[in-house]
Amino acid sequence: MKKKIIKTVKVVLAVFLIVACLGEVGIYARVMRNKDIINEYLDEYNTGTATFDDVKAVNLHLKDYVKIGETETSDLVLSRSYWFFGITLMSGYKKSKRFGNIFTYRDKNNNSYSVTATDEWCPFFRVYSVSKGIIKN
Repeated sequence: MKKKIIKTVKVVLAVFLIVACLGEVGIYARVMRNKDIINEYLDEYNTGTATFDDVKAVNLHLKDYVKIGETETSDLVLSRSYWFFGITLMSGYKKSKRFGNIFTYRDKNNNSYSVTATDEWCPFFRVYSVSKGIIKN
């Protein structure tokens, strides 16, 4: 009985590993097949220093985001279309509110910061604006 359970667990783990690998292969194939389209999107959205390799890296989860520019008040980053930036950029912060595409976070001193999901997105990436400093309430 014990051997049968161990064998079943091994089979389930093997199937899970195969499915996970096929998923990553599918993402890689989709990105590589659309290289020209991705480059057109990068030009259309004027994504600064972002390249096809940056888009490939964020889609394959090799990078969470790539900094592509900055203003006096915020950094512009490129990441996946549906990126959960709360974990990556704002770890240690508490999400306090969401206003459409603007997510506000509070640190332990009750200072507010924001991440804005911009309208510049396509199926392969999205541009986000991350505030550099404290937001005035």
